[in-house]
Amino acid sequence: MYDRLVYNSDVGPENMTPLEELKRLDQQIDQVNELAGLQPLFARLEELTKQFSTDFEVQLVAHDVKQHILSRGSRIRQSLPPVAAPIRAVPPVVQPPPPPLFEPPETTPLVAPAPPGGQSVPPVEKSTTRKRPVWAFVAGVLLALIAAVVLINVARVRNQAIAAATPMDVRITTEPAGASIRVNGKESCVSDCIAKVLPGKHEVTAVVEGYEPASSPLTVLPSQAGAVHLVLQPQPQTLRVFADLADGEVLLDGQKAGVLQDGQFLLERVEPGKHVVAVTGGGSSASFSFQTAVASMPVVQGAIETKQLLAVLVSSFGTNGRLVSSAGPLPLTVNGKEENAASPDGVDLTGFQPGTQEFLLGEGKQLRTLSETFGPAPTLTAFLKSDQNIGTLVVAAGQDDVRVYINNKEHSRRTQKGLARIQTFGNVSVRVHKNGFEDPPAQTATVEKGGETRLSFTLRPVPEFSFLLITGGTPGTEVALDQRALGTVGGDGVFRNQSIPPGDHVLDLRRDQFESKRFQRSFRLGQTVTIAASEAALAAIVVAPPPLAPPPPPKVVEPPPVKITPPPVRVGSIADFDNPGAWRQEDGIWRHRGAAALTYKISPNGIFTFSIYMLKAGSLLGGGRVRWFVNYLDERNYGLFELDAESFYGRTVVNGKTTNRVQIKHKQNKDMRVWNIQLDVDSKRAIHRIQDETDQWMYLDTWSDPARDLTQGKFGILVTGNDEVGVSNFTYTSR
Repeated sequence: MYDRLVYNSDVGPENMTPLEELKRLDQQIDQVNELAGLQPLFARLEELTKQFSTDFEVQLVAHDVKQHILSRGSRIRQSLPPVAAPIRAVPPVVQPPPPPLFEPPETTPLVAPAPPGGQSVPPVEKSTTRKRPVWAFVAGVLLALIAAVVLINVARVRNQAIAAATPMDVRITTEPAGASIRVNGKESCVSDCIAKVLPGKHEVTAVVEGYEPASSPLTVLPSQAGAVHLVLQPQPQTLRVFADLADGEVLLDGQKAGVLQDGQFLLERVEPGKHVVAVTGGGSSASFSFQTAVASMPVVQGAIETKQLLAVLVSSFGTNGRLVSSAGPLPLTVNGKEENAASPDGVDLTGFQPGTQEFLLGEGKQLRTLSETFGPAPTLTAFLKSDQNIGTLVVAAGQDDVRVYINNKEHSRRTQKGLARIQTFGNVSVRVHKNGFEDPPAQTATVEKGGETRLSFTLRPVPEFSFLLITGGTPGTEVALDQRALGTVGGDGVFRNQSIPPGDHVLDLRRDQFESKRFQRSFRLGQTVTIAASEAALAAIVVAPPPLAPPPPPKVVEPPPVKITPPPVRVGSIADFDNPGAWRQEDGIWRHRGAAALTYKISPNGIFTFSIYMLKAGSLLGGGRVRWFVNYLDERNYGLFELDAESFYGRTVVNGKTTNRVQIKHKQNKDMRVWNIQLDVDSKRAIHRIQDETDQWMYLDTWSDPARDLTQGKFGILVTGNDEVGVSNFTYTSR
């Protein structure tokens, strides 16, 4: 209630507004510990109340401050020790006589008979008191009750608005602790912690290295603290073996774990502890030991034993990497950057990052190239290289189950996790294919002995539809495909549709009082059919009065072709209001207080999505509603939409006259004081939807008016009286 009250103890009352002084008085109340200390505060409060007796907001705030003083006084009195009261003589109470049971009615004064002598005695007048009429008393009671109800309702609305705009404490705990907490994707705190979160629906995510992220929905209610507990699961430890052996067997801790398939072996879940790996095949072998632990990088232990193989082991975890080789020292370059020499003692890799890494070991004829993609999870990758005339082709396609063709012959291995490692040697021509995607161009490469060559392909989905573009059309023209309505041509003469089924179709262009047109067109997958101005423009039907003489036939002059470049789709934000400085950002909400029509500078031909808050209902009349408008031509002509705790209202304003069009119960939570709105506008209609508690968009209303082009004029937010309205998550996407 006191959000806008500010007080400086160094500023005297003569330099403060009454609301600022009331705020200061309210802050001092809880600092007083004696009844005597409350007396000057109460006296000053009475002075302000009398001085500003006609200011409704001052009276409302003063009433709350007075209740605060009385409550504080009661608490101080209850804390005082009991004191024996002195005995005093009490004089007897003299009771007034009871009123008469019957009061005779008023009569005409009696005149006593004249005494002898002819002088009359003056009449004796009855003393009467004028009574207040009963109707006046009843009217006073009713007015007092109405005023009380109004004050209570205004206070309730104000308190609800304050609660909706006040961040609440949410306690967030995680297992393990130390996780980075994000609320709706925005960094908030590190667990365990208390986060300040506005009332409403949110998504809480916890992220910590070595664990899978954990998320939970969160609904924060006004004036109610919340709590979230998230349990993160450890990322699995992974063992990968890449060898240029035709076949082979892999043992883990003396037990058969699998076989090499095209020189590859993958074990995605390795239990924490110490393990021994042995790889054999074609007379070659390698064995090594390593230790794993939860959320830790694997550690190679002891010497690597090999036979007719060069072994290179890379341990990785997040941004940490370490390389150990079975021979060395060998010159080492990682992604073009020189590192310390590779050796059996190991070398820490500087600047290691998740992603594709290329290692060059040795020099001259002994130079070996190794290439692989590394993720953030703890992984041990073993490269085993023999002295055979064979190398490795790494095909990166970004998609799984992609077919790979080597020299126009399909290889038996398809991509997994976006990659395929294929043993080959010499010059190769490579192409890839996957159903539903366009085939990228083939690539050539030379795979050298003991080396790895990487080729990357980009697969783009095959379009499922054809496209229709109309330029230079008559605004308001209805477009139909095979007698099915698609929409209308906009005020700029442009119409687009990107979901036309491929094939032959009949297009109809129709508008009242214009001559219709029909076209036969063939639509091909992924291609655009354009209807230009020379064909798209409709000729008006001219109805002339009966002439005296036969008029000459009307000459229809078609407009010359006009080349129109379709405007690009535009995405707008809160910054695209005509006066973005009218908004101030606080706690993630763009706020504005006081009467204003906040217009948007982008033409309303698209979809607006926004959250709108009733932060403070500052006006007695009409408080508690948020308002916005479209088709704002001037202050006397526009379409108005309103929303309160129970209903959605649609109104039209024509030449200053307001007409109530629709009132709809939206069935949303009455306590939230914030609503998520979607407004879809084109030239013919404005469709409203509201997001329910399950995050589903529910239809509210469609406004259409044949006499209006709703893309003309402005969209904007309307603030009335002394209300304060907030907006967040504001986006606009044009057609």
